[in-house]
Amino acid sequence: MNDKKGKRELVKESTPARQQRFLEEVAKVGILEVAAIRAGIQRMQHYRWLENPEYAEAYAIAQRESDARLEAEIRRRGEEGYKRAVWHLGKQVGEETVYSDNLLMFYVKRRMPEYRDVSSTSVNLTANVQANVRIDLTKLTDEQLTQLEELAKTAITPPALPAVDIEEAS
Repeated sequence: MNDKKGKRELVKESTPARQQRFLEEVAKVGILEVAAIRAGIQRMQHYRWLENPEYAEAYAIAQRESDARLEAEIRRRGEEGYKRAVWHLGKQVGEETVYSDNLLMFYVKRRMPEYRDVSSTSVNLTANVQANVRIDLTKLTDEQLTQLEELAKTAITPPALPAVDIEEAS
């Protein structure tokens, strides 16, 4: 579909037919750029089509079909394996069945929470925040002014350390 200048040759057909062709390719390959090239459309056209709710739903269905294909391939490689040539001294001497334990492991972890790795992350943040805020103190009551003073003392003054008796500490 590419001409000599490297530009994509666009398919000349009605929009519904172009959409259907693109969605079929999405379902097969699951990669927008590849599906667009195979269907003969500009990838950005897909994003314009997404504004149509009916197309957006059809696209979601195509994505689920692509996901189902991937899932089936993961299971096949993990359970049935795939054939790989065995070579010796530059000659093929047979075949072996290779299984993908990693693919199957990730599939199981996704489907079965009890096999997932358990991890936790703890984050402590300290922030030095400076703000340029104007407060009209004339509008505050005496009680609010007192609370503001106490708050300012707490925010500015570090907490006092407990008194320690030197003789008891020895």
